[in-house]
Amino acid sequence: MTGNNESTQLMEYYLGRLGRAAARFPPAEREEIVAEIRSHILERSQIGGVVEAGRVRETLEALGTPEEIASQYVTNALFERAAGSRSPWVLIRATLHWAALGAKGFGIFAIAIAGYVAAGAFFVCAILKAFFPENIGLWYLPSAGLFAMGYRGAAEPPMPELLGHWLPPVAMVLGLLTIIWTTHILRALIRRKRPAKPSWQAR
Repeated sequence: MTGNNESTQLMEYYLGRLGRAAARFPPAEREEIVAEIRSHILERSQIGGVVEAGRVRETLEALGTPEEIASQYVTNALFERAAGSRSPWVLIRATLHWAALGAKGFGIFAIAIAGYVAAGAFFVCAILKAFFPENIGLWYLPSAGLFAMGYRGAAEPPMPELLGHWLPPVAMVLGLLTIIWTTHILRALIRRKRPAKPSWQAR
């Protein structure tokens, strides 16, 4: 496989920019990214074993800028890590990045925030019950036909608190279950609905 100076210069300039754009990756991983894109360019640009400058230009235009390529690798790395992680922080980072890519990602990020904020609210109630035993509790709201856990001020109509000293352990268990459910749902959504990999990575 051979190529002229122009095709080689075009490719090496592009790959040099890609290496700089992928500087956040470890050196070995960065070299692997550059090698993968080099292989893709050569595969798409040769005719009869000769790399044509015109075909190189077309391939590079189709790929997008090196910065876009590096961003795609960052996205894929986040999703790969999140799909196998049970860390809320990792899942929030991945879904936040996804939210910047479109409406689907924003919806899934909203699920992450809603789930983990709800879990945090349960933990806060469990802790504050010791400091505000008369104001923190589980209440039944007849007007709405709903149960609500949280704070009720002294100025609000008196209402029996349903759990009493059982509220802290119940709230802690509900918080843990909410974290587990939210994490499970997010991992499943990331595995099934994450953006498709680009052609050079779809293997």
